[in-house]
Amino acid sequence: MKKYKTVLIDLDDTLFDFGQDQKVAFKEAMHQIGQDCTEEMYETYCKINLELWEMLNVGKIELKVLLTKRFDLFFEKYGIKQKAKEFDEILTTSFQKTGTPIKGAREALEYLRGKYELVVTSNGPKNQQYHRLENADFLKYFSQIFISEEVGFNKPNKEFFDIVFQKIETKDKSQILIIGDSLSSDIKGGRLVGIDTCWYHTKKEENPIDHEPTFTIQNWEEMKQIL
Repeated sequence: MKKYKTVLIDLDDTLFDFGQDQKVAFKEAMHQIGQDCTEEMYETYCKINLELWEMLNVGKIELKVLLTKRFDLFFEKYGIKQKAKEFDEILTTSFQKTGTPIKGAREALEYLRGKYELVVTSNGPKNQQYHRLENADFLKYFSQIFISEEVGFNKPNKEFFDIVFQKIETKDKSQILIIGDSLSSDIKGGRLVGIDTCWYHTKKEENPIDHEPTFTIQNWEEMKQIL
């Protein structure tokens, strides 16, 4: 088995149940502006949000634009008069109260702690991600945290990883592994910079794009076969 020393780990849909956290936060934010949120409305927002994040991952949009455009599109569809920037601030505050671990994530971090240098690599907003790590009591597991808003670049950009490589302990790329759910940011990014990748993939669909991971796992228990 290959000997790794540093493990880079994504947050949303890798350690955190993003779907659960987003739904709770979004419905609370809608309630705060006096709007009921049906399941159909929430699913529409999720579709808009996902499409924009995919655009971000391939460099077609900037994070600061994404954070308001998703609401402009959503409110326009439903005829809701609400300033996107104001709603983004409300949603961010709601999101900061969340931090639902994916099943097995806490046990996996306990298993990895002390064996590897554990490092967060996330494209999420800075304050939101730090609060959720604190809420889940996950901060103690990581030696360093790299969040795109702080770093100034998003995964899969080489510049994001260059900054990570400058600051982590391990310099030999063959001893670094990245674990994440996103083919377009985690897996593509890892491949671009020459490190091994582990796709955390809980669904049954085939890989739709040509970013073949080194490993694929469907739950955190399977991780023990690699590390």
